[in-house]
Amino acid sequence: MENIKASFGILKDNTHYFPVHVYYNHTDAGQIVYFANYLRMTEEARVAMFNMLASDDEKGHKELQSVGDFVVRSCNAEYLKSAVLNDDLVVVSKVVDMGKVQLELSQDIYRGDEKLVEVKFKLVFVRLLPDGSHKPSRIPEFWMERLKQIA
Repeated sequence: MENIKASFGILKDNTHYFPVHVYYNHTDAGQIVYFANYLRMTEEARVAMFNMLASDDEKGHKELQSVGDFVVRSCNAEYLKSAVLNDDLVVVSKVVDMGKVQLELSQDIYRGDEKLVEVKFKLVFVRLLPDGSHKPSRIPEFWMERLKQIA
């Protein structure tokens, strides 16, 4: 069988675009997307975005993951309009601010030109310690350089 890969979306104009189709399992009994599933969509888009940004250096990315990774510190969601079964959506992700340890990311969900959901995330880079615990740490230069592509 051919080597088939899932799409990581596209990077264009310092923004990451990730397509999402609304399936039955995203919806409630009224075929409206259940509110928590929008957060799942943003998580999938964020993982795809990080994978895309690191894809040109897979070895470096794996080494970084063994040292640490980004975790969600907080999120704030504004639900503007509902999506429904069989809608085609796009998660639009962009770095709003980047510090030494933390980055702020906006991830808005659109149906065509219509904005449905606005989500703001604060992500912190944490280093994994030998005892299995973790602590906030400076964002590695590897990520600082790549994240500038969506800032």
